[in-house]
Formats: sequence, C-alpha cells, structure tokens
Amino acid sequence: MSLDADILNDFFEESNTIITESIELLEEMEGDFSQKESLKVFANKIDRIMGAAASIAMMAEPDHGLNLVTDYTSLCKVVAYKAAEIQDNSKLYDVTVALLLDAVEALNVLIKKIDLPMVELKKVISPNFIERLRWISEQFSKQNSLKAQSEIDDLMKKLGF
Repeated sequence: MSLDADILNDFFEESNTIITESIELLEEMEGDFSQKESLKVFANKIDRIMGAAASIAMMAEPDHGLNLVTDYTSLCKVVAYKAAEIQDNSKLYDVTVALLLDAVEALNVLIKKIDLPMVELKKVISPNFIERLRWISEQFSKQNSLKAQSEIDDLMKKLGF
C-alpha cells in the first residue's frame, strides 16, 4: 500500500505547526512549576500528531517511520501527563520539561526524515535521551505512579530501547 502525497504533506504541515506551538509552550513553562497544568495542553497537542501518524500509518508498510512517530509521540504524551501530576518537586518538573523540549526537537527531525529506514530514524533518538527518560520514569514510580513507569517502559520496549 502506498501513501498519498497530499495526505503526507498535510501531516507534515500540521505537525510542523504543532511542533512550533509545543516548543513555544514548553519554553514558557520552563522553570515555572506553577504552570505544570500546561503540560496537559502540551500532551493534547502531541496527541494530535500521534493520532494523525497512527491513522496514516495504517496505509503504510509496518516498518514505515510513521509507526515510530506514533510510538514516540505516545511516549511524550504519557510523560507530559505524568509530569502534570508532580507534587512538590519543582526539580523533577524542570528536568521533565527540558526532556520534553529535547523530545520535540527530535520529533521535528524524525518527521523531516520520515522516509528513511527505521534503523536510521532510531538514531535520531539519542542514548542520552533514553537514559534521562529512564531516570524520569523511575522518579515517577517513586511518586507512587508505578502505572506511569510501566507505561513508559512498555513504550520504550516498543520503540526498541
């Protein structure tokens, strides 16, 4: 099955808009724990990319980059929702917002290189990012959110990390 170029172009355009909005939102939230509820707004924005990627991926080959984008954005969404629940830990909030900023920048690259083979696309996601993500996942579990850690761990396995 082949992807319609118009559908893919619409996806690129919409994703670029959402990525720009997401970066601006995260930069506004950076260092301001009182804005932690805005992480839900961020999660909803990323969910739009996730939903579109998942829908379009149904028309693509199983190893198409859209599937990686779907899983990667799902991971970002889970992290953002869990970070919105952080209680009395502004440092964890700060680290999570910084991680999400890095994640969105990598997402931008993933989308631009979506036609590369999966092996090449996965190189966009740095080992440093994966280590930071594991650390954040452990911190969420310490805040009595074992479900969050298992969701993050499952998504990381699905991504092959």
